[in-house]
Amino acid sequence: MNDVLKNTKILVVTTVPETIKAFLLPQLASLCARGCEVHVATGAGCELPELASLGVVEHRLSLTRHISPVKDWKALWEMVRLCRRFRFDLVHSHTLKASLIGQLAARVTSVPVRLETAHGTRYMSDLPFVVREVIIWSEQIAARKVHHLWVLNQEDYELFRKRHVARPEVLEIIGEGGIGVDIHQFRPCLLTIEHRKEYQQNLGLPRESLVVGFVGRLVRDKGVLELTEAWPEVVEAIPTAYLLIITAKLVSERSSELVSESRLRQLPNTVLLSNRSDMPYLYNCMDLLVLPSYREGFSRVIVEASACGVPVVASDVRGCRDAVVDGQTGILIQPRLPEELASAVRNLLLDKSKRINMGQLAREHALRYFNQDEVINHINQSYIELLRKHTKNRIDW
Repeated sequence: MNDVLKNTKILVVTTVPETIKAFLLPQLASLCARGCEVHVATGAGCELPELASLGVVEHRLSLTRHISPVKDWKALWEMVRLCRRFRFDLVHSHTLKASLIGQLAARVTSVPVRLETAHGTRYMSDLPFVVREVIIWSEQIAARKVHHLWVLNQEDYELFRKRHVARPEVLEIIGEGGIGVDIHQFRPCLLTIEHRKEYQQNLGLPRESLVVGFVGRLVRDKGVLELTEAWPEVVEAIPTAYLLIITAKLVSERSSELVSESRLRQLPNTVLLSNRSDMPYLYNCMDLLVLPSYREGFSRVIVEASACGVPVVASDVRGCRDAVVDGQTGILIQPRLPEELASAVRNLLLDKSKRINMGQLAREHALRYFNQDEVINHINQSYIELLRKHTKNRIDW
């Protein structure tokens, strides 16, 4: 039987290229291997040399993360022209802004199959009522007439269902939550004990230190301010504890959202790295990962750390509690409470046997629920079913 995906024209839309780099490259590689003609449309940001090697066609449009009426209308017109030029069989958009523009263009140009992945909503109880309603209204517009809408966690699923963001029959949690991880690349024991010490030393960490990792953007929503308050307490109790911060900055990041690197460098026993390509080895240098975030769609870094056998201290918020089994693969704490963060980190650093046991359970949990290959296969199968159903009577422009 012929592969339905072969020669299919697929457009993947994201607001920023960092989303592609962090989450979507394995999916794109899978589609290219199936013989698809794959295009991506995204805004300003990092370079993506990986796309050319895969055979993916890249289009940079006027997409921005923030509201900009002039650029937004321009991006919509550019997206409409792109869809008309290439006559895509399927458009799959990621994140709200890209979905608003990408799905509107896909509907206007009668793209047969339209899918969306919502990478977490900013619908938070501490936001003003009007802001929350605008978020839901925007989600409803983006999801109108999509053939499938994936969300990354149970709470977003319940919210979208309750607020009628999309029809019940098209709404689904992807896999067990999140987009999975390469469990062969992210695994424990990549370094021997001696090699780990050498790796730590090369990073500027003492060979015998206890390493607490933080991986993420240096923005308030990630709980970075709480981390800066909690960390001196940890070092005071455990002088051999070192904080390894690994970060990447979006081109579109607002300065008002950022916590300054100089503030972080002033923390005791702290090493700050950026834009690393050796993440599996860096996780293998950690004894513990912290993520005191206020919100997540579904925390990829928790899953990566878990796959590497590293226990986690994370906030008890959506997108984190979906990835952590509290008391087994890590510890969940209340967000915005630096004293609780410091206490949880101290207790785990002082209990080696508990850390090791949690790390082993975390690896087992990742193997069972967060295998990237299974998620990719599920998405591809959904593509096939929808293409069979909706491309028979295609309307040409």
